[in-house]
Amino acid sequence: LPLLRTVEVPILFAAGEKDRIAPKESIMAGFNAVASSTKQFVSIPNARHIDLIAGPCLADSFKIAQSWFASN
Repeated sequence: LPLLRTVEVPILFAAGEKDRIAPKESIMAGFNAVASSTKQFVSIPNARHIDLIAGPCLADSFKIAQSWFASN
């Protein structure tokens, strides 16, 4: 976490509600550690770890990321 305190670029954190590998609480710890004033945390319902990039929640993840990149 110490290196995250040096991050000052816009950043998006996403967590799956059902992720047991990287639980929402651990992602939130990273989010809270980042120094950037432009940051966002999103929690994706019913998503497990891999679902965010290659599973049934991929479409939701893509829409969130696409929206975030368009505004940042």
